[in-house]
This record gives sequence, structure tokens and C-alpha cells, in this order.
Amino acid sequence: MHHASIYIGYPEKARLGDYRSRESKLTTLPVLALRYAMGIADDEILKPGSMLLLELHRNLVGEYTVRL
Repeated sequence: MHHASIYIGYPEKARLGDYRSRESKLTTLPVLALRYAMGIADDEILKPGSMLLLELHRNLVGEYTVRL
């Protein structure tokens, strides 16, 4: 299982790239999370019984979690 957490709106918690403005974090990181997840999904051969789960979840502290 692949797991990536991306924090939105908290510069000290940013984990993906160097984003200097709050606006950039709010608009760019969710898009990057989806691209990351779909890139992994595209590499998996889908067949009966394959276990591919994509979840984009935003919790109260502004964390987007992508699980595959």
C-alpha cells in the first residue's frame, strides 16, 4: 500500500516541494495528491480481484491523505 500525506495551509508541515505562498498550497497540493495517486493507479494492471483503493480525505487539520 502506498501512502502520502500532504498538509495544506501549514508551511512548517509541507512535505511536497517548495511552495512559498499560502495560495499556492491551497490550490496546488490537492492537485499534486491526485496526480500522484493516479500515476500509481495507472501503473497497476487492473484485473479481477485487484486491490486498488483510492481515497482522498481532508480532515480537520487540513491534511489530505492519499491511500492506494
